[in-house]
Amino acid sequence: MMQTLVLPCLLANIFWFFIFSPLTAHMINFWIGMSLASGSLALIGIVTIRKNITKGLTFKPVNIIVGVMTATMLYGLFWVGHAVSTSL
Repeated sequence: MMQTLVLPCLLANIFWFFIFSPLTAHMINFWIGMSLASGSLALIGIVTIRKNITKGLTFKPVNIIVGVMTATMLYGLFWVGHAVSTSL
């Protein structure tokens, strides 16, 4: 388990450095860097769990309820953030 985490964490740190460091940020477009970073890390994650990936793809009706509740909470959080930021 630990070995499967080392490469993605190292790669994420390298991407973070190249995207956000003042020394290297001018070398790559932010959105292209983020696309490459998220795409490659997602691909590594999929390849890592390819044997167990079908377990997470099963449909359960409770997932719809959880999704709607989470979206509602997130929407409320955005409105709180908006209210706080406009009052400053």
